[in-house]
Amino acid sequence: AGVPPVQADEVDNGPTGPSLERQLLNLNKFLVNGVIDQEEYDRQRAEIKAQMPDGPVFDPSSLARPFKSTTVRWGALVDTKIPQGWVEGQDYDRVTKLEPGSLVGINRSDGSIRFGQVVKAAGLLWEDRWKVVVSMKDDGKPGAIREEDAVMLLRPNKEALAPVLEAVPPITVNEQDVDLSSESKGLFGSMFAEPVYEGGSAPSLAPIEPPVGQPPKAVVPQGIIPKAVPPPGVIPPPGSAQAPVPQAGAAPTAVPPPAGPPAGAPQDSKKTSGWL
Repeated sequence: AGVPPVQADEVDNGPTGPSLERQLLNLNKFLVNGVIDQEEYDRQRAEIKAQMPDGPVFDPSSLARPFKSTTVRWGALVDTKIPQGWVEGQDYDRVTKLEPGSLVGINRSDGSIRFGQVVKAAGLLWEDRWKVVVSMKDDGKPGAIREEDAVMLLRPNKEALAPVLEAVPPITVNEQDVDLSSESKGLFGSMFAEPVYEGGSAPSLAPIEPPVGQPPKAVVPQGIIPKAVPPPGVIPPPGSAQAPVPQAGAAPTAVPPPAGPPAGAPQDSKKTSGWL
């Protein structure tokens, strides 16, 4: 009945397959949109829950950062994954009041849920939307900033967050106002703005070197293309650079007489009709 069950993959948490947490979120959307009924929802939710660990699983090595200081209050946690196995209503909720500087969990494009920090309110007065820092640069400054609906943001509680904070490496916090220039400003603003990367700093590319043993450019050998020769019957005007130089003892070149009336003909300036 309804849609086929969501296939779980407890290892993959990337773009090739949804995580267990992502499957629960998708299942909630199916129920809200009327794709499945409550009975089908309960059945699939039980199957997914059976594959999840009994308690939260947290890997302290995931908190390793390339910087030793940051300008963001929660910069040490931004862009790191939340512990696997967190349960809504037990480890986090979606109703706690948000404010600038709040630590939240946000859904990412790879299907994971990672920490982010609220910057400021966004949208119109009646909209509950927030700007959130979702990545950090290698120098400890904020990277990409996204807008998200408040209902989609996870608010972890102190008890669930305690073991995570204990594993955070020593990073100095020199909190500063977050520069919002890294957020999207439309087509023309994005064209001329400095690029930001949701996964951190820009990837480094090795310089392109010319291939070894590249053949030289083709050169036409001399003599292949003959020089231009005037067509037969074309005689260059006398005295020009192209006029042939007469050789000694050779007959002079015939020159046609200038156009005009023959010699000795009367010069009559009056025009007469051809009929007379």
